[in-house]
Order: sequence, then structure tokens, then C-alpha cells
Amino acid sequence: ADGRFDYTSELGRVTVPILCVAGKADNICEPAVVRFAYEHVGSTDKTYSEFGVANGFRVDYGHIDLVLGKNARQEVYSLIRDWLHKRDHS
Repeated sequence: ADGRFDYTSELGRVTVPILCVAGKADNICEPAVVRFAYEHVGSTDKTYSEFGVANGFRVDYGHIDLVLGKNARQEVYSLIRDWLHKRDHS
């Protein structure tokens, strides 16, 4: 935010598995911004999920809905859990 570091130019250096989640109705961090990050990270193991009715979810999620929404536990948290379990090599 202070302009001292250009995060955008460094996205290609991210090589760890990454899950990018966006809320269709998020007006704070719009899906296009999340999609941009997803497309520019260097990881070969990356997943993008946009939470909205058009993608089979119950509602179009806003920014806070992804964490505290009525359906977050069933839809968002379960997706995150499953994503993590697929990468658990212990």
C-alpha cells in the first residue's frame, strides 16, 4: 500500500500450492483481482474458486460472507478442507 514493494511483479516467484478464493459479490477484492493473482503466480499447483450461484453455490458471496456467511461452513470451509487434504502428504 505504501508503494515500497511491488507485489504484482513478484507473483511469479510464488511456487507453493495456492488456493485462490473469490466471492462473486465481493466489492472489496473483486473476483477479477483474485483471478489476476491466480493467473500470475508461478505455482504449478494452483486452484481458483469463485463462490457464486453461477458456479453452483447457494449465494453470490461477498467479502465477509467467505468467512462468516450463513453457508460458509458448508461451502467455503469444506472446499478449503478438501483442497488441503488432497495435499496432505504426512
